[in-house]
Amino acid sequence: MTGTAPLFDHVFLVLDDDAYAAVAGSSFLREDFARVKLKRLTSSIAGTYAGVGVAGSNTIVEFFPASAPPFPGLCAGLSLSFERPGTLRQARDRLAAAGLPARSELVHRDVPGAGSRPWYHLLEPELDGDHGIRLMLAEVAGEYFDRVGARRGDDGTLARSGYLDAALGGPPDPGLALVDVSGVTLRLTPARTARLAAVLRALGYTDAGTAGEIALRGPDSLLRLVADDTAAEGVTAVDLVLRRPVTPPRAFGPSSTLDGSTWSFVPHAAPRRTVEAGEAR
Repeated sequence: MTGTAPLFDHVFLVLDDDAYAAVAGSSFLREDFARVKLKRLTSSIAGTYAGVGVAGSNTIVEFFPASAPPFPGLCAGLSLSFERPGTLRQARDRLAAAGLPARSELVHRDVPGAGSRPWYHLLEPELDGDHGIRLMLAEVAGEYFDRVGARRGDDGTLARSGYLDAALGGPPDPGLALVDVSGVTLRLTPARTARLAAVLRALGYTDAGTAGEIALRGPDSLLRLVADDTAAEGVTAVDLVLRRPVTPPRAFGPSSTLDGSTWSFVPHAAPRRTVEAGEAR
């Protein structure tokens, strides 16, 4: 594992509207489980969108409704991040050296009273030509990190926890169950499985699966990839580090269940929508 491998930042997934409403309205999640934030943002990459973030100390599980995904046809995806400024450039060079194409962009966000401001540097590898499953590599812009009042590390790092604490109004209550996300299981087509595995290996993730299983370990997470072209793509499970297990199981609609330390899902592909003129993809 190289010291420049990206950290796990958040997993995002589309839920059917009933499950999304159950998550958004859950008193259990807010009062007992985690910091929960309903948000509505406008960014240069996704336009205006709404979602629900369920946050641990450093990581987030983020949900979007199938009726209004932030990107056309989105099923799910991963966001990995770098805390040391300038590291994203090294990742870009490593992908290029491995022959893995990726697009880069400086994403802006509308800030009240300040207009559109730089938010984060994005590097997005191509995954078999479809945007239903996305891998996004991010490095928050120093200006934005400071603007939200996040505290930099003594060595100048832009820590995930510092950003989250500033954005969510303070550190997590120690009585909440969620510590952080420790792993994600993704079901993808065989072609996207192979491409995603190649990208993660190029970034410094190491093979940790047993025979017949693709599992890649990063600095703080384990990503399992299931190749299957007979079922809907998406996230099927999120593994969590908890202060106490969730018992009895908690269901959020028919397609999402928290049980023990695993949050399982029935993947739901968002319908593709027409992109309006001038709308960011």
